[in-house]
Amino acid sequence: MTTRRSFLKTAAAAVPLSIYAGNASGRDLPAQGFAPHPFIENHPEAVFIMRTGAGEKTDHEAVRNAGLEFSRNVIVKKQSGGIPFTADIPVKPNMKSGLTSKMPIDDLIGMGTDPYFVEGVINGIKETGARGKQFKLREVNHSRGWEPYGYLAMAQRTGADLRYDLGHEVSKLEEGRDFNWTNIKDGVWYKQIPHLEPVNTKGSWLLNISKLKGHGMGLTLCCKNIQGTIAHNYQQFCCPFDDDMRIDPAHMHANAKEVIKKNHRRHVSDGIPRWDKPGKWGGLWQETWAQRTLDHLSATPSGLCVIEAVYSRDGNGSTSGPHPLSQKHEYSESRADSKTGLPKDYMSNLIIFGLNPFRTDIIGKWIGGQEPGNFGLFHLAIERGMLDVLNPLDIPVYLWEDGVAKRLPLSSFERTPLVNYYLTRNYDGQSEHMYHLCDEPFDYSAMPGIGSLNLSLKPELHSLAGNGALFNDGQLPVEFNLPKNGPAQVELLRKSGNTVMTLAEGNYAAGSHMATIPTKSLSSGDYTIVLRFQGSSTQTKLTVS
Repeated sequence: MTTRRSFLKTAAAAVPLSIYAGNASGRDLPAQGFAPHPFIENHPEAVFIMRTGAGEKTDHEAVRNAGLEFSRNVIVKKQSGGIPFTADIPVKPNMKSGLTSKMPIDDLIGMGTDPYFVEGVINGIKETGARGKQFKLREVNHSRGWEPYGYLAMAQRTGADLRYDLGHEVSKLEEGRDFNWTNIKDGVWYKQIPHLEPVNTKGSWLLNISKLKGHGMGLTLCCKNIQGTIAHNYQQFCCPFDDDMRIDPAHMHANAKEVIKKNHRRHVSDGIPRWDKPGKWGGLWQETWAQRTLDHLSATPSGLCVIEAVYSRDGNGSTSGPHPLSQKHEYSESRADSKTGLPKDYMSNLIIFGLNPFRTDIIGKWIGGQEPGNFGLFHLAIERGMLDVLNPLDIPVYLWEDGVAKRLPLSSFERTPLVNYYLTRNYDGQSEHMYHLCDEPFDYSAMPGIGSLNLSLKPELHSLAGNGALFNDGQLPVEFNLPKNGPAQVELLRKSGNTVMTLAEGNYAAGSHMATIPTKSLSSGDYTIVLRFQGSSTQTKLTVS
């Protein structure tokens, strides 16, 4: 055995044990790389939520610590496999551009992903052994706002690479050094997309850190955020349908506009909410944006999708919103760039994350007070075979707390309603306010079978042993699966059969759950882990040495 405490899988039960190899001092051991926690990697269908405790958005240390604790909880060292310490780690926060340097950073930071949060995340990953120069902050937006926004100083503190010279049209960039082409298979609009190097290059791992904030697409979350990893002018998914984008015609399908118009008419007939809005900024515009976005997502995997919601913002997510200019809060009247008023920030104190950008965004939309079924992007993703769920209640949601993922009903989490300007219903006699919630009830039963859980027929302990993961503080995770709702108990027993401790006990929903064994408190010897569920038991042996 290579560690002071190691857990040996045995065939003690008809169902094979599934535990994680671990040790008492995880991050002190040498590693070759890092990876998301094995429970996360084993459940791409799930979305996880971590609560944070910042009192106000200007408490930069609290926001930085939120990012640090996030990394320490969900990123683990790997003795083998994972993302090696030689790999490029492109990081895509929501970074604003074109902002005046006269605006104080405490006003600016509500407009995108908080740089102090990103700093904490990077520093937490660096604790596994990663080096600052591996992190490549990439953003197509012009760099004018990066210094006042705090990203330049953050990059210098972490050692991350932040390039200022990529905000040009692709014809002015150097292929191989500045960007590389990605082929889009079965695209509707694109045949090829130029990604800012090293995004989408072999061996890289994309960290997608979006912001919970209002936008013309409802809320600009993970699916939209990585739009900014594309070189000008190819990243302009949001431009109107008739805009030619000034891209090489060879890189888009000749019949793209014809196909999009046809699809839009069909989707209006299908009843996609708000898709019937006429005009330049109506349903056809959203159809165009969504198809371009899906082309991109079909060929651009994220290593981890994160929505930073330590605090969130409504309105248009930048400098305008529905709140009166005379209202006394953290904004000054000089900030408003719209006669409509000002946006507002809210202390949501959440981090929402997962492996799947669509599922992560569905939960993010729900947290933001929206009904995800009202957004056409998800309908089109289902149609294109990129998503198999629409109802947020069909997505397993876990609270990540004290190093453990706890399955909870979605209703356990507080929502922060964020009004936005997505397809405002100001047509056909309707008078919806420009800034509104898309919270109309949606009949998810009209889409039967989507998002159903693939459950085992009997209770199981699932093995991730031998994956090389190392864990903090001697907390060894154990995963157990239940075929249906009901009371369950997981115990750790001595060889004699006496109970050492109860690892989990209570009523659990059908599906996967996690418990932890505090290995530091165990003496050397043989133990047994037992799962009891509805009169049956499943067990496995473990040895502590």
